[in-house]
Amino acid sequence: MSLHGWQPVIGTEWIAPSSAIAFNELDVDCRLIIRHSGRDNKLLHVAGESFVNSVVFHVAFPVTSLEETRRFYVDGLGCVLGRESSTALTLGLAGHQLVAHLVKTPEPPQKGVYPRHFGLIFTLEKDWQALADRSKEQGLVFYQHPRRRFPGTVIEHSTFFLEDPSKNLLEFKHYANESAIFGERHFLEVGDMEEGH
Repeated sequence: MSLHGWQPVIGTEWIAPSSAIAFNELDVDCRLIIRHSGRDNKLLHVAGESFVNSVVFHVAFPVTSLEETRRFYVDGLGCVLGRESSTALTLGLAGHQLVAHLVKTPEPPQKGVYPRHFGLIFTLEKDWQALADRSKEQGLVFYQHPRRRFPGTVIEHSTFFLEDPSKNLLEFKHYANESAIFGERHFLEVGDMEEGH
């Protein structure tokens, strides 16, 4: 079997070049796996989401309105809408599962971005910029506007925070050096010292 631009992994799995894939509406850089089983090539996907591997991150969070949540995440961010009930809705964000649970009493908003927020790290700056532009076009609320942290260092990264209608905070980042995502342990800085410390 031969696929132009694709690379063989272990056994009969092939990984697509990231530039070949448009993921959801976000055009997020990702790699899709095809399993070759003799006659068929099957793309691993569920409900329109294609999986990079067999592990999918899950996060659940409280919301005060399912309709406003749907508008923010689906219409605004471009999430895939999954199952819905009268008290919750399931969303796909870049292949990961978000579940918004309806609460009667909203939690008091935290002061600053710490300790609680969630989001995505983009490996391509153009994808990060595209989401920042989309967020502005969709009129989403920026809790912190796009900016750079730690400029000129190996942990330099671009970041912005959005606030959903229930005051949940989402951060979207792009690191100038991918090694800073999990590595560079000799740097002691994590986040903004002036925010919530």
